[in-house]
Amino acid sequence: IECSGHLLTIQIADGKVIKQYGSLRVMEEGLSKYHFLRVHKSYLVNPRYIENIGRQEIYLINGTTLEMGRDRRKALLQAIHNYEGDQLWS
Repeated sequence: IECSGHLLTIQIADGKVIKQYGSLRVMEEGLSKYHFLRVHKSYLVNPRYIENIGRQEIYLINGTTLEMGRDRRKALLQAIHNYEGDQLWS
């Protein structure tokens, strides 16, 4: 999910794109139970689709590269570790 102003662009795994007005913070709160992660002030990502975390970017399995907030790397690595651990026991 990308937010530009108050326009949310939601990219679905099947390739569909939904555009709607709203708040990324509200989306983040609603999707937290699904482990969505705030990787940047403008992006929420489902960790299932993260292929790799670089120094300042996130690489998704579809080839997309997203900018990562400088102060988010450590927390994201921990969140991915926790998510993967949860998936082993689900």
